[in-house]
Amino acid sequence: MGENVTSSLTWIEHRGVRILYGDYRGLQGDSLAREISQNAIAVVALAKRDARNDLLLLTDIRDCLFSEEAASAVMAAGKALAPHMKAAAAVGVVGFQTFLGKSFTSRSAVRRKRFDSVDEAKEWLVRQ
Repeated sequence: MGENVTSSLTWIEHRGVRILYGDYRGLQGDSLAREISQNAIAVVALAKRDARNDLLLLTDIRDCLFSEEAASAVMAAGKALAPHMKAAAAVGVVGFQTFLGKSFTSRSAVRRKRFDSVDEAKEWLVRQ
């Protein structure tokens, strides 16, 4: 698909624009929390190394089962990544995740939006 940053985080390109794609599909509980936390560390390191504050992030959480730990990891990752991001899109946000997303979005200056498909999310991100 693209250049791997971690096992679940890849650089992809859409219409000539690079997007970080976090593929968490089907992960649950502690596994999901661990991947989110590890990816946040990797992205912050990458952003600091390259002096980036314009990252575009697409997160795919279809069929994920969130635990308290995973919800905490999302909140911590969002806070850590915010200074380095221009916009973030999410696919697969349902149920409790919707509440979590609204809570998080209201506290962040980063443009964020939920989508039904990866293609819709990519289109929105490249226009940011």
